[in-house]
Amino acid sequence: MTDNKNQLREDSIELAIQISDLCDEIKGCSVYVNQIVRSSSSIGANIHEAKYAQSKADFVNKLESLFYSSLV
Repeated sequence: MTDNKNQLREDSIELAIQISDLCDEIKGCSVYVNQIVRSSSSIGANIHEAKYAQSKADFVNKLESLFYSSLV
């Protein structure tokens, strides 16, 4: 079992894999499908970046940005 510290990272990787597998089965509209795959994998990259924030406020800001960008 993954500890709490890495749970968000593991969940983001699992999400990206699931979305990638789903998108592999979609035919047509490749521009949109490619964008969905890129967007899902960027979540993990943003979480990784937030991990190296310079302060607690910077960390919270990066995660808030990630949250709001995922809603769009």
